[in-house]
Amino acid sequence: MSTTNQFMELKCQKFTYDNAVDGDITLNTAFVLGDLPKGALIVGGSLHVVTDVTDADAGDNTTISFGYTGVAAAFVAATAVSLLETGSRFSILPGSPALGADAAHNAAAEYAALVSTSHILLATDVRVLATVNADQDINAGKFNLFIEYYVSA
Repeated sequence: MSTTNQFMELKCQKFTYDNAVDGDITLNTAFVLGDLPKGALIVGGSLHVVTDVTDADAGDNTTISFGYTGVAAAFVAATAVSLLETGSRFSILPGSPALGADAAHNAAAEYAALVSTSHILLATDVRVLATVNADQDINAGKFNLFIEYYVSA
């Protein structure tokens, strides 16, 4: 039997950071981008850099990670801001294994099976976070983080 309702639709939530609007993200802090609901089954997403993200000393050695309350790097592990250049895009697949990394990841079917078990099911409402570490404050740039999920009732 097939069922269609609002809970079976893929949802995409957009989270934006714009330094011109939001101000700097302070070193060693988690900047709240927004919220995701309890029961969200996160299946993917994207990070799109609208304008260069830079740190306060222009050395761009600072790292930024993306995640949620309790798991600061759930979506994107610590990444040097020097990689966050205008127009760059990053795919987000929670817990995604690397295809071909080893014998357990060398075929499309094996990869698909591993990916299906890597989705994140939120047990509570959570805050979506951008966490800055290792050098300076973030003092310029704009990015959009898109999170794709289903609502699991």
